[in-house]
Amino acid sequence: TNVDRWFNSQISTLRFHHAQIKNGNAPIEMKQAYDEIIEADDDFKQIFIMQNKYATKHFIVEMLNNYVESGIVEHESIVKLAFGLDESKLMVWAEIQDDNEEIEYMLFDLAGNINAEYFETGFQIQTIVTEEYEGLVIPKSYSMYKPQPSADAQL
Repeated sequence: TNVDRWFNSQISTLRFHHAQIKNGNAPIEMKQAYDEIIEADDDFKQIFIMQNKYATKHFIVEMLNNYVESGIVEHESIVKLAFGLDESKLMVWAEIQDDNEEIEYMLFDLAGNINAEYFETGFQIQTIVTEEYEGLVIPKSYSMYKPQPSADAQL
């Protein structure tokens, strides 16, 4: 049955993780996660808090990767781009060239598409778009995005 398959899969994963930890081959993050779960023992509230923390990290990182990999971050009409976090939100602050509605729509469309993909997780992107003439300062809770040089650029 589906229930049997699900439980067998979970048990197999736990056994595999156990072997990795026991042999010292587990990634540090995995070992830390299991250490926290073991320490919490029967404190289910603490276990759910940890689960939420790891889910947040997982989904926010995925959403950020999707955003960056879309290529929009390299668009010439984006003057400044910054990201922030707020519980279950990836916040985007984009300053664009004045009167460029096309890039503004592209930014909101990208956020909408990612939000639709992650809707069931409860995580979302919140986008703020400003124009150069407004002269607004990026809030301190955001970090400026600095594109990483590509391997081709180093050749």
